[in-house]
Amino acid sequence: MRVLTAILLLGFLSSASAQERFSIKSFCTHGPGCDRLLEPVYFGFSVGTMEYKEDLTVLNDPESRSVSLPSIDDSMSTWKVYGGYRFNDHFGFEASYMMADDAAGSASGNNAIDGNYSVGATADFRGYSLKAMGYLPTSWGHFFAGLGHFSNRSDLSFSASFDAFDPETIHSSDRFAGLTGNIGAQWNLDSVILRGEYEHWDFNEGNASFLSLGALWEF
Repeated sequence: MRVLTAILLLGFLSSASAQERFSIKSFCTHGPGCDRLLEPVYFGFSVGTMEYKEDLTVLNDPESRSVSLPSIDDSMSTWKVYGGYRFNDHFGFEASYMMADDAAGSASGNNAIDGNYSVGATADFRGYSLKAMGYLPTSWGHFFAGLGHFSNRSDLSFSASFDAFDPETIHSSDRFAGLTGNIGAQWNLDSVILRGEYEHWDFNEGNASFLSLGALWEF
């Protein structure tokens, strides 16, 4: 967090005035974005597909002959809302909240106690992030990249069926945090800014990546 704080402070100090609107005309030669002034505050909404991977096999006991847990490797629909503040044409920060549909995985096997068994696991993925953002103005909008910290929660559900016993279902929740980054581009239109973005999260037993399209509005 110290690195993130330092980046945000550098962006603030590089701004001539925190209240002053800044222009991209000096970077433009043509296009709808060249005649407008950027506002420092923005809010947006994006939808897309998340690739979610979590290795639950690390919870298995190699010395045990009990049921083995599966890994999750799935894609699901995801949405995100976000907002931010730009100190100037090149630096800013952004906060976001995102939520994904359930991801699923399964495993099966046999042991002397349970006989044949199958295990299914589902997990959702939702949480918050805060990133320091960098922008590269162009004639049609911006390229951007961000780096920061996320804090997320995942609700897990395990369902197991056995030859020798009744089916069982177990629910649990897990909270985790780590490093997140994004990269993408924004296109300035008359009344809205379109955004294409790739975002990635790393956590202890896996990772998730989010490819999305969205729109944002300035204030």
